[in-house]
Amino acid sequence: PKMTLEKLLEYGNMLVQEQENVKRVQLADKYLSEAALGDANEDAIKRGTF
Repeated sequence: PKMTLEKLLEYGNMLVQEQENVKRVQLADKYLSEAALGDANEDAIKRGTF
């Protein structure tokens, strides 16, 4: 099929949007895993087993 500039830009913008979503999910996962680790460390520090 023939690609118009408009279509190319539309697909490009969709890709950028998808990239942003992936980045957001990765950041959320990283934050959640570090937050969980932080809680575990806090427990250990309180018990003196850190």
